Amino acid sequence: MNETWEDVAGDITDKWYITNVCIKGFTNPLPESDTAVASVRFSEMEGPLADGTDISLTAEGAEEIYYSVDGAAYQKYTAPLTLDFAQQDAHTVAAYAVDNGKQGNTVEKVYTKAVAQLTDLALKYDGVVEHCETDGLTKHFVYLPNCADNVQVMAQSADKIRVNGQMLNSSDWSDGISLTPGETTEITIEVTGSGKTPSTYTLEAYRSMLIFDYEAETVSYDDTNYTVMDTQQNEIKSGDSIAALISTEEKTELTVTPIAGGDNLIEYVPKRILVSPTGINYALEETDSSFSDLYAYSANADMSEAVQCEYGQTIPLTPGVDVYIQRQATDRDFISAIYHLEVPRRPAAPEVTAEEITDTSVTLQAMEGALYSAGGDWQDTPVFTDLTPGTEYTFQVCLMATENAFRSEYGAAKITTKIPQVNPSDYSFEVKYVDGEGNPVPGGGIISFEEVGPYNREDIPLPYGYMQIIPAHPDEDWLFPTALEWVDGEWKVTNPVVEIMVEKMASVDIIFKTPDGNILEDWNYTRYYDSEGGGIETVPAPEGYEFVGENTYAVEVIRDETGKLVADPSEVTFWVKEIGSEIPVTPSDYSFEVKYIDGEGNPVPGGGTISFEEAGPYNREDIPLPYGYMQIIPAHPDEDWLFPTSLVLVDGEWKVTNPVVEIMVEKMASVDIIFQTPDGNILEDWNYTRYYDSEGGGIETVPAPEGYEFIGENTYAVEVIRDETGKLVADPSEVIFIVKAIDTEGPSDPEEPSTPGGTNTPEGNSPQTGDDSHASNLLLLILVSAGTLLLVTIIRNQKKKEMTTEE
Repeated sequence: MNETWEDVAGDITDKWYITNVCIKGFTNPLPESDTAVASVRFSEMEGPLADGTDISLTAEGAEEIYYSVDGAAYQKYTAPLTLDFAQQDAHTVAAYAVDNGKQGNTVEKVYTKAVAQLTDLALKYDGVVEHCETDGLTKHFVYLPNCADNVQVMAQSADKIRVNGQMLNSSDWSDGISLTPGETTEITIEVTGSGKTPSTYTLEAYRSMLIFDYEAETVSYDDTNYTVMDTQQNEIKSGDSIAALISTEEKTELTVTPIAGGDNLIEYVPKRILVSPTGINYALEETDSSFSDLYAYSANADMSEAVQCEYGQTIPLTPGVDVYIQRQATDRDFISAIYHLEVPRRPAAPEVTAEEITDTSVTLQAMEGALYSAGGDWQDTPVFTDLTPGTEYTFQVCLMATENAFRSEYGAAKITTKIPQVNPSDYSFEVKYVDGEGNPVPGGGIISFEEVGPYNREDIPLPYGYMQIIPAHPDEDWLFPTALEWVDGEWKVTNPVVEIMVEKMASVDIIFKTPDGNILEDWNYTRYYDSEGGGIETVPAPEGYEFVGENTYAVEVIRDETGKLVADPSEVTFWVKEIGSEIPVTPSDYSFEVKYIDGEGNPVPGGGTISFEEAGPYNREDIPLPYGYMQIIPAHPDEDWLFPTSLVLVDGEWKVTNPVVEIMVEKMASVDIIFQTPDGNILEDWNYTRYYDSEGGGIETVPAPEGYEFIGENTYAVEVIRDETGKLVADPSEVIFIVKAIDTEGPSDPEEPSTPGGTNTPEGNSPQTGDDSHASNLLLLILVSAGTLLLVTIIRNQKKKEMTTEE
């Protein structure tokens, strides 16, 4: 059972928030019987309980209930329980249910005697109401001002309430209780309830013996019987100013000492009140709040030149001028602290720009929340009509006030209506081109205006292949060398002749050629370069064509000895073909020569010419090796090694990239396998040679020739090493096996296969074996005739643990 209480809080709607809620989780684990039996339910939750309250026990579906009080022996439940709190303040009740002879979980609750108590308590004096916190309250000291000659009490409770022995209904105010200055009056509130422990609350109401002049900020008292000191032990005489002791944070403590002796009294200087904050009504340019005539306001922080508020009226505001507000002293409060209201400035004036100007109208750029004027009434539209052509007007714009800002400052602009319409194409200027030395450059002509106003130099075309010489610091006159303007009542071209200084650019002619040599004149063009430098340029293919080979070129641009820009190269040819078309080629018409050399570069017999079967790279693996040789492979073979030559299209024609391919080879170690019949006949057609491409040793197994079987062993021991010259050699180099035809009777004591010299294969050695295939199945021999290459195809086995066998 979980007996830990957890506090939770949270929003239950958009407007309500619930807190101080406790949820207790109860679990009902299986009892020792491992059979679920209903738990006992108590009619009263544990906790405070009025004396004499009945507690009923129930268990749904159970046959019987047993209970125990304060650890006594369990007894059968027959009627509600009544706890007696006369002898002790708390009782523990435990209970369990029984069903079909099985006992359920034990439920335990602790009850304490309920206490009669208040839910609210308040005092009222001289029209002022103060509430007291009731939680944990037994005695509370209340400091009351001198003006509180009596006090009333209000209490709330579900139980009976007595104030100084007099009955008081919940939420009612008691009769006034007289108070004496400088004395504490004890007020007793008793709360009682049937079966509950009664509660008594004591209020010690002290009436101040100090009299404050709230306007003069002085204090007076009976100085014949008392002396008054502040917290710094400074004496305060009757009639002295206490302005320095008034705080806006909290009341200030004073000590009153009876001259005749006795206990000191603690008195307080009331704190200074604060003016409630106010907002700004930006549209009306005044405060949001209205004030009574007790308030005054000023533009000065020291409240000089203050103006008294009219009752119920707001305070007018000037944008950018802060306002200081203060409440005057009353018969209960000192003058308030000065409240500082920060008043923002008006927003800056909006920029006034024209969206459209005609000879009789002006349309300003529209702004949200703006008002517009042309020197007369204000309007909410930015369009002004019925204006005089060629006349200057002063237009004003302001932004209206919002919830967060005052009306803006007034923006203004002088705008002149247009003069009568003109056809710009009726006016033109002449363009002349010169080089850096002032010499004429071919080209130039007449350009007509397309619109009124300045003509941008960027819109003046340049001679083909030339660039403009730009001055170090181009000014407005250079950027706009001429204009069509209204001058002295007529349209004029300000500069009838515009001279443009130019320089010839470096160039590269791009030529496209098909494989048959045809030049695509319509697609050739020139690329121009306007500065020194270099790089790789990419060329797009003509429409409907694709490149045959590269589509880039390297170019470098420099200035020659005369200072002119030149490009190297000045012309580049690219080979292209129609998309999807093929450039015919017969691969077998192209071939390359193969030469074999050893590790020292010495020629190895063999080699010849190989014809291509298809265009593209030729794989080294497809080049045959001499019989009994293996290829020497570099440590890191690259693409050029794997594909030593290719048949490719270069500059529009098919070429072999490497006409002579050199293959570096090494002779492998070999063992001749000889088959002999018992009568000494050598089976020439079945003899073959086994090759080895690495050092090692082991036992090799030999398959019998077709139609024959071995007489004796069919294995031999071999060891491959490199001799003093670095060549691979096998020991033995020849092995003879005795075989007989199947179903023929051989000698009763067959001989072991022998190696040259008569040495038998050693026993006890277990080498890896090579391929058992017959030599005729492994080797393809291409005989050499005139102009033909002797090729041998060798089928290799995977490497064994100690030795690789290759046939």
